[in-house]
Amino acid sequence: FTNRHLLRFTKFPLRKFSFEQHFKIPPRFFLVTMKYTEQSAEEISSDTASAAYACLLEHNSQLKLLLETRKLSFSGSFTDNSGQFMLFSNARDEREPHGFVTSSPLVTGGHVRHWAVEEIDLASKEREDELVAY
Repeated sequence: FTNRHLLRFTKFPLRKFSFEQHFKIPPRFFLVTMKYTEQSAEEISSDTASAAYACLLEHNSQLKLLLETRKLSFSGSFTDNSGQFMLFSNARDEREPHGFVTSSPLVTGGHVRHWAVEEIDLASKEREDELVAY
């Protein structure tokens, strides 16, 4: 075998190996919490002429899109309406929920005082064999 023979073999396109194609990757779940600045969700919703209301409508339309594409499992507001939570599913890493939060009109409009993204470990159907019953 000479270098000339090796060059001949490299002319063929190499097949790219996809890890996801051959190995099942369990889904990752991220819990996103957002705390509003001074108004509750009810106060924002009641003042339809405010900028916060327009931001809330745009934010909710983005949530609906995420629900339709199955990136978001569910979302809701805290019991005291001081903020909301969202559960992201099928996210590859933290960049997806972080990207959503940082581009949310509520955050960019200054209506959120604190937000957090936290990965949570939920048992999924694919991992049933790892569950232990006592």
